[in-house]
Amino acid sequence: AITLVAVDCAYPELAIAALQRSARALPVARTLLLTDRELAADGVDVRRIAPIRSRAAYSQFMLKALAPFITTDYALVVQWDGFVIDGTAWADEFWNYDYIGARWPHRSGDFRVGNGGFSLRSRRLLHALQDPVIELGDDNEDEAIGIRHREHLERAHGIVFAEERVADRFAFDVGRPIGPTLGFHGVFNFWQVLDDDALIAFARTAPEAIAGGLGFGA
Repeated sequence: AITLVAVDCAYPELAIAALQRSARALPVARTLLLTDRELAADGVDVRRIAPIRSRAAYSQFMLKALAPFITTDYALVVQWDGFVIDGTAWADEFWNYDYIGARWPHRSGDFRVGNGGFSLRSRRLLHALQDPVIELGDDNEDEAIGIRHREHLERAHGIVFAEERVADRFAFDVGRPIGPTLGFHGVFNFWQVLDDDALIAFARTAPEAIAGGLGFGA
Protein backbone atom coordinates (compact mmCIF):
# COMPACT_ATOMS: atom_id res chain seq x y z
CA ALA A 1 0.00 0.00 0.00
CA ILE A 2 1.07 3.57 -0.66
CA THR A 3 0.84 6.80 1.33
CA LEU A 4 0.76 9.83 -0.93
CA VAL A 5 2.65 12.51 0.98
CA ALA A 6 3.73 16.12 0.59
CA VAL A 7 5.76 18.18 3.06
CA ASP A 8 5.17 21.88 2.49
CA CYS A 9 5.24 24.94 4.74
CA ALA A 10 5.64 27.43 1.88
CA TYR A 11 2.77 26.71 -0.51
CA PRO A 12 0.60 24.12 1.27
CA GLU A 13 -2.51 25.03 -0.74
CA LEU A 14 -0.65 24.20 -3.94
CA ALA A 15 0.61 21.00 -2.33
CA ILE A 16 -3.00 20.06 -1.52
CA ALA A 17 -3.94 20.54 -5.16
CA ALA A 18 -1.06 18.28 -6.22
CA LEU A 19 -2.08 15.65 -3.68
CA GLN A 20 -5.72 15.71 -4.74
CA ARG A 21 -4.80 15.54 -8.43
CA SER A 22 -2.51 12.59 -7.70
CA ALA A 23 -5.08 10.75 -5.60
CA ARG A 24 -7.63 11.04 -8.40
CA ALA A 25 -5.19 9.46 -10.82
CA LEU A 26 -3.77 6.68 -8.65
CA PRO A 27 -5.53 4.73 -5.87
CA VAL A 28 -3.61 5.07 -2.61
CA ALA A 29 -4.21 4.01 0.97
CA ARG A 30 -3.71 7.47 2.46
CA THR A 31 -3.16 11.05 1.31
CA LEU A 32 -1.08 13.09 3.76
CA LEU A 33 0.06 16.70 3.98
CA LEU A 34 2.64 17.68 6.58
CA THR A 35 2.63 21.43 7.16
CA ASP A 36 2.84 24.05 9.89
CA ARG A 37 -0.64 25.48 9.23
CA GLU A 38 -4.17 24.60 10.27
CA LEU A 39 -5.76 23.54 7.00
CA ALA A 40 -8.56 21.24 5.91
CA ALA A 41 -8.96 19.64 2.51
CA ASP A 42 -11.22 16.95 1.10
CA GLY A 43 -9.53 13.58 1.13
CA VAL A 44 -6.28 14.89 2.64
CA ASP A 45 -5.08 14.08 6.14
CA VAL A 46 -3.33 17.27 7.30
CA ARG A 47 -0.82 16.93 10.14
CA ARG A 48 0.99 19.79 11.86
CA ILE A 49 4.77 19.87 11.97
CA ALA A 50 7.28 22.49 13.08
CA PRO A 51 7.84 25.21 10.47
CA ILE A 52 10.24 24.42 7.63
CA ARG A 53 11.76 27.60 6.30
CA SER A 54 14.62 26.55 4.05
CA ARG A 55 15.63 23.99 1.45
CA ALA A 56 18.15 22.54 3.91
CA ALA A 57 15.49 22.17 6.61
CA TYR A 58 13.20 20.43 4.12
CA SER A 59 15.98 18.06 3.13
CA GLN A 60 16.78 17.30 6.76
CA PHE A 61 13.11 16.53 7.46
CA MET A 62 12.80 14.24 4.44
CA LEU A 63 15.98 12.43 5.36
CA LYS A 64 15.41 11.92 9.07
CA ALA A 65 11.87 12.85 10.15
CA LEU A 66 9.47 11.44 7.55
CA ALA A 67 9.57 7.81 8.69
CA PRO A 68 7.24 8.07 11.74
CA PHE A 69 4.44 9.45 9.56
CA ILE A 70 4.48 6.56 7.09
CA THR A 71 2.77 3.33 8.15
CA THR A 72 2.31 1.83 4.69
CA ASP A 73 4.99 -0.13 2.84
CA TYR A 74 5.65 2.79 0.49
CA ALA A 75 5.48 6.56 0.38
CA LEU A 76 4.93 8.39 -2.90
CA VAL A 77 6.44 11.83 -2.34
CA VAL A 78 4.90 14.67 -4.31
CA GLN A 79 5.45 18.41 -4.32
CA TRP A 80 3.30 21.27 -5.55
CA ASP A 81 5.24 21.10 -8.83
CA GLY A 82 5.52 17.33 -9.06
CA PHE A 83 2.62 14.92 -9.05
CA VAL A 84 0.91 11.95 -10.71
CA ILE A 85 -0.10 12.63 -14.30
CA ASP A 86 -0.98 9.16 -15.59
CA GLY A 87 -2.08 6.51 -13.13
CA THR A 88 -2.25 3.93 -15.92
CA ALA A 89 1.53 4.25 -16.27
CA TRP A 90 1.97 2.53 -12.90
CA ALA A 91 4.04 -0.65 -13.31
CA ASP A 92 4.09 -3.46 -10.75
CA GLU A 93 7.83 -3.55 -11.38
CA PHE A 94 8.04 -0.44 -9.20
CA TRP A 95 7.38 -2.60 -6.13
CA ASN A 96 10.80 -4.19 -6.63
CA TYR A 97 12.65 -1.04 -5.57
CA ASP A 98 13.16 0.95 -2.41
CA TYR A 99 13.78 4.25 -4.23
CA ILE A 100 12.68 5.53 -7.62
CA GLY A 101 13.01 9.10 -8.83
CA ALA A 102 13.39 10.69 -12.23
CA ARG A 103 16.80 10.16 -13.79
CA TRP A 104 19.33 13.00 -13.63
CA PRO A 105 20.49 13.10 -17.26
CA HIS A 106 22.83 16.02 -16.60
CA ARG A 107 24.89 14.08 -14.03
CA SER A 108 27.91 11.99 -14.87
CA GLY A 109 28.81 8.75 -13.14
CA ASP A 110 26.81 5.65 -12.32
CA PHE A 111 24.43 7.14 -9.75
CA ARG A 112 21.77 9.07 -11.67
CA VAL A 113 18.57 7.89 -9.94
CA GLY A 114 17.21 10.21 -8.97
CA ASN A 115 15.07 13.25 -8.30
CA GLY A 116 13.23 13.35 -4.97
CA GLY A 117 10.51 15.87 -5.81
CA PHE A 118 8.38 13.06 -7.19
CA SER A 119 9.68 9.80 -5.82
CA LEU A 120 8.67 6.39 -4.52
CA ARG A 121 10.33 5.41 -1.23
CA SER A 122 9.88 2.23 0.73
CA ARG A 123 9.35 2.30 4.47
CA ARG A 124 12.44 0.11 4.62
CA LEU A 125 14.43 2.97 3.09
CA LEU A 126 12.93 5.54 5.45
CA HIS A 127 14.06 3.48 8.42
CA ALA A 128 17.49 2.80 6.89
CA LEU A 129 17.99 6.56 6.65
CA GLN A 130 18.00 6.71 10.45
CA ASP A 131 21.47 5.13 10.34
CA PRO A 132 23.73 7.74 12.01
CA VAL A 133 26.29 7.28 9.23
CA ILE A 134 23.81 8.97 6.89
CA GLU A 135 24.00 12.73 7.21
CA LEU A 136 22.71 15.49 4.95
CA GLY A 137 25.89 17.52 4.71
CA ASP A 138 25.69 20.13 1.97
CA ASP A 139 23.54 17.98 -0.31
CA ASN A 140 19.87 18.07 -1.10
CA GLU A 141 18.13 15.07 0.41
CA ASP A 142 17.75 13.22 -2.87
CA GLU A 143 21.48 13.67 -3.60
CA ALA A 144 22.32 12.42 -0.10
CA ILE A 145 20.20 9.32 -0.69
CA GLY A 146 20.92 8.63 -4.35
CA ILE A 147 24.58 9.62 -4.62
CA ARG A 148 26.57 10.24 -1.45
CA HIS A 149 25.13 7.44 0.69
CA ARG A 150 23.87 5.10 -2.03
CA GLU A 151 26.66 2.54 -1.70
CA HIS A 152 26.28 2.43 2.08
CA LEU A 153 22.51 2.03 1.81
CA GLU A 154 22.94 -0.81 -0.67
CA ARG A 155 25.70 -2.57 1.23
CA ALA A 156 24.61 -2.07 4.84
CA HIS A 157 20.82 -2.10 4.46
CA GLY A 158 20.12 -3.96 1.20
CA ILE A 159 18.36 -0.94 -0.30
CA VAL A 160 17.56 -1.39 -3.98
CA PHE A 161 17.63 1.62 -6.29
CA ALA A 162 15.75 1.58 -9.57
CA GLU A 163 17.64 1.19 -12.82
CA GLU A 164 17.64 4.18 -15.15
CA ARG A 165 15.24 2.36 -17.48
CA VAL A 166 12.73 2.05 -14.64
CA ALA A 167 13.30 5.63 -13.51
CA ASP A 168 12.53 6.86 -17.02
CA ARG A 169 9.24 4.98 -16.97
CA PHE A 170 8.42 6.33 -13.52
CA ALA A 171 8.90 10.08 -14.03
CA PHE A 172 10.77 12.87 -15.77
CA ASP A 173 12.31 16.07 -14.49
CA VAL A 174 15.00 17.97 -16.40
CA GLY A 175 14.94 15.37 -19.19
CA ARG A 176 12.18 14.91 -21.74
CA PRO A 177 9.84 11.95 -21.24
CA ILE A 178 10.50 9.02 -23.55
CA GLY A 179 6.98 7.66 -23.17
CA PRO A 180 4.10 7.62 -20.69
CA THR A 181 5.24 8.20 -17.12
CA LEU A 182 3.47 7.98 -13.79
CA GLY A 183 4.53 11.49 -12.84
CA PHE A 184 6.95 14.35 -13.24
CA HIS A 185 8.71 17.08 -11.32
CA GLY A 186 9.42 20.72 -12.16
CA VAL A 187 7.21 23.73 -12.74
CA PHE A 188 9.09 24.22 -16.02
CA ASN A 189 7.30 21.07 -17.23
CA PHE A 190 3.79 22.36 -16.54
CA TRP A 191 3.31 23.16 -20.23
CA GLN A 192 3.73 19.45 -20.94
CA VAL A 193 1.39 18.10 -18.27
CA LEU A 194 -1.42 20.68 -17.88
CA ASP A 195 -4.00 21.52 -20.48
CA ASP A 196 -4.40 25.13 -21.59
CA ASP A 197 -7.22 25.94 -19.17
CA ALA A 198 -5.36 24.48 -16.18
CA LEU A 199 -2.17 26.28 -17.15
CA ILE A 200 -3.96 29.62 -17.45
CA ALA A 201 -5.74 29.07 -14.13
CA PHE A 202 -2.45 28.28 -12.44
CA ALA A 203 -0.79 31.36 -13.89
CA ARG A 204 -3.62 33.55 -12.58
CA THR A 205 -3.71 32.09 -9.08
CA ALA A 206 -0.08 31.19 -8.38
CA PRO A 207 1.67 33.19 -5.66
CA GLU A 208 3.62 36.12 -7.03
CA ALA A 209 6.93 34.57 -5.98
CA ILE A 210 6.20 31.64 -8.29
CA ALA A 211 4.41 33.34 -11.17
CA GLY A 212 6.97 36.12 -11.32
CA GLY A 213 9.69 33.68 -12.12
CA LEU A 214 7.83 31.85 -14.84
CA GLY A 215 7.41 34.59 -17.39
CA PHE A 216 3.64 34.68 -16.95
CA GLY A 217 1.98 37.92 -17.98
CA ALA A 218 -0.69 39.70 -16.02
